[in-house]
Amino acid sequence: MKFKGFFKEYWSEVFKPSIAWMRKFWLPYSILLVVTFIFSFCYTWYTFFGLDGLKVLFKWKKHDKEEDDDFLE
Repeated sequence: MKFKGFFKEYWSEVFKPSIAWMRKFWLPYSILLVVTFIFSFCYTWYTFFGLDGLKVLFKWKKHDKEEDDDFLE
């Protein structure tokens, strides 16, 4: 097989149909990617930090100045 023929066939057989599919289904594909990213991030966080670490993501805690001063000493 010739090197130049490989790219011509790759363009016509693989790349063009892939781009057509992506133009048609870009929104559901993007939603799927976002959902997959969120799921994998939460699972990884849970694996490394446990359930208490996962709760920290969704809970805002105000820091007292005294706690920060104790930490620095």
